[in-house]
Amino acid sequence: MPNLLILFGPVLVLYTLIKLSKRPPRFPPGPRGLPLLGYLSPVLSKKESFFKAMQKLAKKYGPVTGFYLGPNQPLISVVGTEAVREALQNQDLDGRLCGALQLHSLTFGERLGITFVEGDVWKKQRKFTHRHLRELGFGKTSIENQMMNEITDLMSVVAQMARSHPDHVVDFESIFAVSNTIDEHLLTRIKEDAPRDFIDVYLAEMEEQSKKDSSSTYSIFAILSMINYPTIQQKVRDELEEICGDSLPLPYTEAVLMEVMRMSPIAPLAVPHRAMKDTQLQGFTIPKGSVLAINLDSVFKDPIAWGDPEIFRPERHLDQEGKVFRNDAFIPFGLGKRVCLGEALARNTVFLFIASFVKTFQLKPLPNQPPPTLEPAIGFVSNPQPFKAVVIPCAH
Repeated sequence: MPNLLILFGPVLVLYTLIKLSKRPPRFPPGPRGLPLLGYLSPVLSKKESFFKAMQKLAKKYGPVTGFYLGPNQPLISVVGTEAVREALQNQDLDGRLCGALQLHSLTFGERLGITFVEGDVWKKQRKFTHRHLRELGFGKTSIENQMMNEITDLMSVVAQMARSHPDHVVDFESIFAVSNTIDEHLLTRIKEDAPRDFIDVYLAEMEEQSKKDSSSTYSIFAILSMINYPTIQQKVRDELEEICGDSLPLPYTEAVLMEVMRMSPIAPLAVPHRAMKDTQLQGFTIPKGSVLAINLDSVFKDPIAWGDPEIFRPERHLDQEGKVFRNDAFIPFGLGKRVCLGEALARNTVFLFIASFVKTFQLKPLPNQPPPTLEPAIGFVSNPQPFKAVVIPCAH
């Protein structure tokens, strides 16, 4: 018997390795990696962001790249406008991660909320969220007034900080670091009390920790962009002053904010999707259980869609008549049934914030220093790096 094991053991191991390395028919092309381990280098790398590594793979293998993590977990990288749009609109790919790959740290080890669930649970959560957003003023003037009150308070803090410094320097990290709305709700909410707003409603429903608000992140990126592009900052201010007191739209200001969202996306990758059954993507077969890394950054930087994607040019979002139009590659809040429910709220918040800010203050780099970097600190989401700037009240 021991002799048989010695004789056939290597053959059995070789057979197992060959079987494990065999890919399904029409599986997307991609790197093979190591037997049993798969292709782990972009996942483990500390030198390069995962989404950028996937964009490099796409240049070699195409917009849909497939490889394995470990012996049997397929990962599909989706890069480029056409492939990303197709993936986001394919309902067979609307699943969420489960098992070891689930993002337990964000949901206390459970599959909670509308981001990390699927199927009937997701439908119920989405319906619940949408209903309470409407009840709490979503899309109504009342919530806009509440946002303006909060923006006014924030601008008062900025003005006070600027006055207290001889060169009118403001540390924006310290200002936005105090945004702890969720923690305050957790500390002050009493379950027997009527819910005060959507956060209370959702905490009462699930006790789920909410993710960091995208509105504040985009607002900081908008400030950084105004500092880096003073001519554009002045154009926004001119438009605001030109129609002061009128109800006309602000197309250039809106185009600037769209360009901020394109150039500085807070989510370079969509929340990971999972194939709920065997399906097709760009002519390739995506096996059931595959995890999809959908590269939103590649859409925002697609030269075919944008022409000069590395240039900050708000005019790309305006037509020949100066009206705002939406490029098919502009999807900062996703696409399909999984599109972010809070898109309109986030866009309105950022719009009101930057319009109020630019109308009230002139933003400049620190004396004798270059403008603060727009390069984000990369994690699961992109956040601005800490910065300071000169803030001078505008003369009216």
